[in-house]
Amino acid sequence: MDSIDQDVMEVFLEEAENGEKASVRRTLNAPPPGFDLNWRNEDGHTALYLACVEEQLQVAELLHNHGAILNITDYKNLHTALAESGDMLSWLDTAFNTQNSEEQMGSYATTQKISTADQPSSSAQTLPPDELMLKGCYDRDLAKVEQAIQAGAHIDEIDIQTGRTPLLICCDN
Repeated sequence: MDSIDQDVMEVFLEEAENGEKASVRRTLNAPPPGFDLNWRNEDGHTALYLACVEEQLQVAELLHNHGAILNITDYKNLHTALAESGDMLSWLDTAFNTQNSEEQMGSYATTQKISTADQPSSSAQTLPPDELMLKGCYDRDLAKVEQAIQAGAHIDEIDIQTGRTPLLICCDN
């Protein structure tokens, strides 16, 4: 395995932090020898962490779509990439990892429709889990998001109207 060039990785982290999407995409599409998408600098920050902290949402999504790990903690505060963005995003981070663990063990949740009649902030309606997840993210309603994930929603489902994932919706709201 090729050794990682620390200078190259530092530049990549700076590009992610500054929202230089084209540069980040170039590196991801043609990684240099020894490239590590989840490499951490001296503070334990990854490119995804820095992109999230600086609210570089398009870069964060690009990194996530290329396999950046959401739950790597920094060395000082033990925060994940999403911890700086609010409680809902930290919870989504945990849910994402739980969902992946369950799928790896072969325990798939059912994709039933969910009634939102018991939700005080909405009128009675029935939504598939993925739609309820998106609605909960747009409304910043953690109860809806939890209910959707328990029913089998996928947190990386893309809203076909906006092309955005729940992660990006929550970062933006």
